[in-house]
Amino acid sequence: MNHFVEMENGTKCEILGIIGEGGQGIVYKVKYIPDHKVYALKVYKPGAVSRKFFKNLSNNIVKGSPNDSFIWPKMVTKPFGSKMNRVGYLMNLKGSSYTSMAKLIKGKSVPKSTMVQLKMLLELIRAFESLHAKGYSYQDLNDGGIVFDVEKGKVQILDNDNVAPYGENLGIKGKFKYMAPEVAISMFMPDKYSDYFSLAVLIFMVLLHGDPLEGTRKTKLVSLTLEEKEKIYGTEPIFIFHPNNTSNPPDPVIHSSVIEAWDRLPNFIQELFIKTFTHGMPAKNMTREQLQRDRQLRATDTDWIKAMNRWMDSLVTCPHCGVGTYLYLDEHKHPKPRQCTSCGHMLNTKLPTLTVSKGNRVIHDIILETGKKLYDYQLLDTNHFKMLAEVIPSKRVKDYYAIKNKSTESWSFYVNSETKISTKDTLIPCIDGIIVNLGNQIEGEIYAFHKYKESEETKK
Repeated sequence: MNHFVEMENGTKCEILGIIGEGGQGIVYKVKYIPDHKVYALKVYKPGAVSRKFFKNLSNNIVKGSPNDSFIWPKMVTKPFGSKMNRVGYLMNLKGSSYTSMAKLIKGKSVPKSTMVQLKMLLELIRAFESLHAKGYSYQDLNDGGIVFDVEKGKVQILDNDNVAPYGENLGIKGKFKYMAPEVAISMFMPDKYSDYFSLAVLIFMVLLHGDPLEGTRKTKLVSLTLEEKEKIYGTEPIFIFHPNNTSNPPDPVIHSSVIEAWDRLPNFIQELFIKTFTHGMPAKNMTREQLQRDRQLRATDTDWIKAMNRWMDSLVTCPHCGVGTYLYLDEHKHPKPRQCTSCGHMLNTKLPTLTVSKGNRVIHDIILETGKKLYDYQLLDTNHFKMLAEVIPSKRVKDYYAIKNKSTESWSFYVNSETKISTKDTLIPCIDGIIVNLGNQIEGEIYAFHKYKESEETKK
């Protein structure tokens, strides 16, 4: 390999060393001469990619990254090497604080909290929502192409050279386990519907540390032949928690931790897994047209975003074991009595709820507890995680709380027919019926057990 590689625009980068090697090529650590910054350069092996593949890569660079979670190609090289048959592309380096999904699935790397775990998944889902909004499919979604920051809840998506517009295939199908069954058996090319399946597999693996299709059918096998693989992941896939087909349940011993994790999931998360892993599954005598209609019933990016938001809004900490769990709300927006999903003790349900609405549309129903942080994605209907407020308890009155404004904005709120203003570091009492004006036609209404009897100053 030459010490320097020339890019298509005439600039050069200097090879500093090898980062890793895969089936398609080698990834080098390089210094880009114009800005002296360090990047990664993926160089394909001779004949590893077609002209069509490389042209699609160049087109993706021009169109730009769907969002910041993608380590998107920046520029391609000119052909180089002794036979001028080597090509590649420049990209940013993976963040040093990020860990592989494989380590996450095996439990070798653990998210800081339930909130961080859900934030990671929400970022992953939003990334693919933006990808699909641009008309792309990922084509090879698997655990090797995604890394997570388990402290901050961030995600980075690698190997984006396989991304292509719907209806186009670059010769990449994916890996068993991760690719949709209809792609595995070559009935359909990768598209957003196959991505929905692959995305659900990744979410399942992060939450349950297991595989949605690997039940007793696999554990009973002496060896996993190619024919058996094609049955499990392609021609005869059966979800291990299928509500109507119990021919492939999880093994009660081998998959005991998966069963326990499933039982701890909110029912609305379970429903999305069932929706995705029971629709669009090839079966005997199913026509292509039937399969096409059925796979469109899988949970979408939007379905998952709503569900993850709902889960994060309902998160509470068990006062007995300190583990993050969740509560459901009744028709009055009050938390229902519920046991902790970890220790089994009853949870505190004397908690207020903040319902955030934009016009007539409810955006979030946030259960408030001591120390809970409220972010702009909840209060201002954005995609960001900037903290705007925090819930604090009363020092004198049990089960009485207030929202502390930590933003630079002033919020007006209405209590006992009187308008008050909350500026930075001031309190909004969690009294039933209080309405907070958050701006941009967004309001928050508090549902609480404490009614207006005395001012918040007398309760501090």
